[in-house]
Amino acid sequence: MNVKVLALDLERTLIDDALSGRPRPGLSEFLAFCADEFSRIAVFTTVEEADAREVLSDLSDRGHVPQGLLDRLEFVRWCGEYK
Repeated sequence: MNVKVLALDLERTLIDDALSGRPRPGLSEFLAFCADEFSRIAVFTTVEEADAREVLSDLSDRGHVPQGLLDRLEFVRWCGEYK
């Protein structure tokens, strides 16, 4: 079985920055595509998981995240100097 996995960074990819939580242009459509096309979606970010989940939950409340996607997201803990 061929499993498609997508890793996304939070800041500068999905949102402008973690402090503002402002969605990037086209975020809703992009995440709908990702939810349809990828079996697994991971968030790989320097932002702490709890903070990232809070930002993504807020985006979901504002209609930017497709139904059910938050429950599917996997978080990969960042460590080291480079991603």
